[in-house]
Amino acid sequence: MSYQIYQIDTEFMKSDSYIGHPIRNIQFRNGMDQKFIDENFKAEFIRIYKNVVDVDLSSKEYDLWDLYRILNVHEHEVYVAGSGELEDRYEDILSNYETSEKHPDMKLFASLSIGDIVYDEEESKWYILGNDFFDITEKLTEYVDDLVSGKQKLKSLRPLYFSRNSEVI
Repeated sequence: MSYQIYQIDTEFMKSDSYIGHPIRNIQFRNGMDQKFIDENFKAEFIRIYKNVVDVDLSSKEYDLWDLYRILNVHEHEVYVAGSGELEDRYEDILSNYETSEKHPDMKLFASLSIGDIVYDEEESKWYILGNDFFDITEKLTEYVDDLVSGKQKLKSLRPLYFSRNSEVI
């Protein structure tokens, strides 16, 4: 299974637009259920998300909760053929992430958190994390026709979303 992880763009979070933006109701919400997502997550919010890391777990069947555990524990142990010993392969499954300029070994994503979006490349489905992983594929495809194909990443779809007066465009 291969996944793309999207988090709210840190540049947007530094802007005045973030202060009153409804995405904060999702990002800091405990007990976020399907009804809450249906009523509060708007497809156009995807414009303020950024693809922060891709994860390739194609060697075994994994589900979204396995992905959650791996990204939050920062560990992916697999058995080494022939030795029967476990080896941490966390770094091997990650790609397409940015690192800190000051600390090149530090990745600019942390963990999988409430409000983060996961794209499952194999299933061609989009999920948002709440108290479960909620399928938002239909909602997003209404906003971006070719989003489900997975051939175009959000980095190329995101417009500049700040105007001079810090309003979301």
